[in-house]
Amino acid sequence: MRPKAARTALSQKVRQQPLRIDAHGRDQYDRLLGVLWVGPRNINQEMVADGEAWVFDRGSPPAELLKAEQAARQAQRGLWSAANPIRPAEWRMTHPRKP
Repeated sequence: MRPKAARTALSQKVRQQPLRIDAHGRDQYDRLLGVLWVGPRNINQEMVADGEAWVFDRGSPPAELLKAEQAARQAQRGLWSAANPIRPAEWRMTHPRKP
């Protein structure tokens, strides 16, 4: 199940390290949007490059994220190794959160 794999990958990248978030605002669900940093490492970009995250493609996503996603797709890393990866919004519609 990819959501658990992505959560585990993120946890390993940030475990017990100081974090910084460069916030850009909030989405329609009031979730914080931004870039997560551990020292000089852009964790957003690492997650995309490892195939553990999709690029949020509404608006104008950063070119480096689009390039990282394309490389992950071509190398079939992470979620891109699945025959038919499911976009996060589609997955959430079929897997509602439990109260």
